[in-house]
Formats: sequence, C-alpha cells, structure tokens
Amino acid sequence: VFPQVADRDTVIVHILGQMGRWLALPLALTIIFAAVSTANSIILTLSSMLTRDVLRQKRSAWFGRLFIVVLTLLVVLFSLTRPNYLVELSVSSSRILMVFLPLFLGLFHLKMGSRLAGVLTLVGGGALAILFGSLGARLSSVWTLLAALGMFFVGAGLDRLLAGRKGA
Repeated sequence: VFPQVADRDTVIVHILGQMGRWLALPLALTIIFAAVSTANSIILTLSSMLTRDVLRQKRSAWFGRLFIVVLTLLVVLFSLTRPNYLVELSVSSSRILMVFLPLFLGLFHLKMGSRLAGVLTLVGGGALAILFGSLGARLSSVWTLLAALGMFFVGAGLDRLLAGRKGA
C-alpha cells in the first residue's frame, strides 16, 4: 500500500501526495504553520534568554530585537541549504534538549540547584549529548539524561560545599 521511500525525510511528502488535494492542502498548511510557530517561539525564547539572563539588559530591548533578526536570517539561510538530514537533526536536538530535564526536576520539584549546577548541567550535558551523537552511541539519549542528572547533583553539591566554606 505504501511505496518504498528512498529518502526518509520525504515520507510526509509521499503521504500527502497520495491524498486528495482537499485533504493534503490543509494538512500541509498545518505542518508549515506548526513549524513556523515552533521556530518563532524558539527564536523569541532565545532572544529573551540572551537579553535578560546573559546580558542582563532588562530595559533595553534593541539588542533582543537585533538578535531576533539575526536568528531569523540564520534560519532562512539554513532552510535555503535544503538539508537532507532532518531526521538526524531532530533526534540530535531532542538529545541536546534532554539536558534541561534535570534542571526542571531539581529546580522546581526538588527545590535545589544553583547557577553552578545549571551551567555544569547545560554545558557538560550538552557537550556529552553532542559527543554521544557524534560517536553514534547506543541509547545516547538515556546516557545523556543520566550524565546531565549526575552533573546537576554534582553542581548542586559543590555549590552547597562552597556556600558552607564561605559561611565558616
């Protein structure tokens, strides 16, 4: 029923091609709108994080707006290259995003963590996610999550240890 597709990045195109236009057009538009909305949300979030958290500019919005334009241009340039590795890219991005899970768990549910734990978890976990993905490690997302979780607890423990020394 379903033809063999040589390139797995074109599966959706093949599925939509087998449907009638009255169904394929709304589905294709929905996919496009979802992708644009997701990219928009990511760009706005990155701009806010850079402006408010990294550069600590809460009153001046010009840098955030400039960063939005730069990121949007980078996304457009990336899309013009028509990459054929979107499946690998989406798996890699989910593996890298896995390092945020220990932060959410620790900060919001366990009520622990610090800047040191956050930096160690994000930088170290992100680097390991890229390394595991590059090496093609089996269960790389699981290993990334476990490593990031360990880094979070190590960072939180180091912060408590350092805070105890400052108080003494």
